[in-house]
Amino acid sequence: KKQPQRQPHRQWDPAMAPAKKPTCANCKKPPETYCVDCGKSLCRFCTVLLHHPDTKNETHSLEEIASYQGVKIITPILLDLFLIAAAGFMLSGPGIGPEYFNGNSYCPALSRGRRFIAHFDANLFFYNKHHLARYCDWEDSYWRFFMDTWVRGILTSTDSWLLLLSEGVRALIFEEFFRVLLTPVIALAYALVAALFVFIEWEIFKVIYEDVEGTEHRFTKLFVKVENFVQTLAFASRLVITDKKKPPPLTLYRRRPFEDWIELVKYVYDRQTRMIQFYRAQAQTACRFVLRGSMVAALFIRVVCIIFGSSGIVAWIRLLCGNGVGSTYLEWFAESTGMSKEEITNGAYTDTRYSDWAVQNGLNLAVAQVPLIGVVGEDVRNTSFGLVVAIMPLVKRLLIPALVLLPPPALLWWKIRLQRKKFKDDWKPKTCKEMWGDMSRKQPAHGWEDLRFSVRPMANKTM
Repeated sequence: KKQPQRQPHRQWDPAMAPAKKPTCANCKKPPETYCVDCGKSLCRFCTVLLHHPDTKNETHSLEEIASYQGVKIITPILLDLFLIAAAGFMLSGPGIGPEYFNGNSYCPALSRGRRFIAHFDANLFFYNKHHLARYCDWEDSYWRFFMDTWVRGILTSTDSWLLLLSEGVRALIFEEFFRVLLTPVIALAYALVAALFVFIEWEIFKVIYEDVEGTEHRFTKLFVKVENFVQTLAFASRLVITDKKKPPPLTLYRRRPFEDWIELVKYVYDRQTRMIQFYRAQAQTACRFVLRGSMVAALFIRVVCIIFGSSGIVAWIRLLCGNGVGSTYLEWFAESTGMSKEEITNGAYTDTRYSDWAVQNGLNLAVAQVPLIGVVGEDVRNTSFGLVVAIMPLVKRLLIPALVLLPPPALLWWKIRLQRKKFKDDWKPKTCKEMWGDMSRKQPAHGWEDLRFSVRPMANKTM
């Protein structure tokens, strides 16, 4: 029998892997429209199904997706570069030294800010020195929660439940403070940089696509292969740190008329900042995952070490990294406590015995409840009349400014109500027919292939 000819072995090349083309959010067809209210890219048929006349979604803002979406080479790995740069910045600070075991505060981030203020203005530094010291103590509690995972939980087995609870509460408060105040600033900075890269890449590759290369688009095909290879290098997009929503596509302006001035301004603003909002939410999700995930991991390790001990973990670490891992920290810890390294590693030493004893006995005492509800209610009743009399002069002073400042907003709101009423009255007899044609319950999805939801669907005028 004739043997089948064997095909030569071809090594897999990531650049030659087919790119995952975007699909409709409701089916597997290529997307043609984008719903601003739903935040989904849909094919034309699914757009009609989900926004058919006489449904609650018929007035949604629908836009045609631009025919050219550009090539993205830097944007897919921008979040990865951001996380690597953030990790490098955090690890570039001073490490654990002997002063850490003597109780000195460890605040690498605030130390940089304090150094900058001292070089900028010495008077400003000394005026805020006590505030900086208090904030340094809070940051110290956050970093000690992680460093004690290694020093107390794994190396020395001197961790305790009380120490874990006290450090964990303050670390959680500092993490929440960082997430609420600083994460939005970091996320906005990342979003501006990401949107700038999106705009630059789109403009550059559009010029190459339309003006430089011919009809075969050889350069664009080559850049698409590079884009596919870059997407295989991106690891942050494969984790749970990114939002489930996909980045919005480049679209054309909607055809539907505005409902009122407020809705028009909101639509234009959201359209211009759509990409920025997406990348800002992506960065905030990444920061939240890193901050909270690191705390959960450290908490899990410390609880395991307290319950089961750390001898097995230390054995595995030294088997993989060598016997000298952590020896310097053990020497510093032994020097600060006056104990030998053997006693510390064998678990014979603890420096939390008195506080643990006090807490254990204190939990057995009953705390008397103070009946505050009746007293507070009586005070409120007695002071209500006095409060009304006290604010009357303030009300009289604010009456004239209110009479001057309130009419313009009232007139604007009256105009907005008229516009909304006109939009609602014109929708069924006029606007709906212009948008959806002859579609109705009797003729569902009639002529759906000819629908266009942008003013100039054939143009490439995008965001």
